[in-house]
Amino acid sequence: MVERQVEEWNKGKKVSTGKEYVSIYSGDKIAIPSGVYEKYLSGTETVKILYSTNTDEIGIKPSDPDDSNSYKLGSGTKTINCKAFLVEHKLTVDNTTKYPITVESDIVWVDTKEPL
Repeated sequence: MVERQVEEWNKGKKVSTGKEYVSIYSGDKIAIPSGVYEKYLSGTETVKILYSTNTDEIGIKPSDPDDSNSYKLGSGTKTINCKAFLVEHKLTVDNTTKYPITVESDIVWVDTKEPL
């Protein structure tokens, strides 16, 4: 009989992709994985969306819930319903697509030129 080395799976365990990312869903939403949310946006309830026209990057930064230009993050999976933004910048997708991120000055920058 072979001795097995067993690891019990924890439901909240995250699969490592080697890179931090944000996804754009085909339903015209931006999804922030829990690991990215906890590390860079923890406790944030609303965000503002920025767009860098010279680098085609999306910026996501915490905002004041009273700001009329802020988006409320979905509960559970942190999603941003921003169809008009994605359509305006030609960032809609047919299939869920992951994009790498960088973080500068409390802004999560999503590189839309280089899907993972």
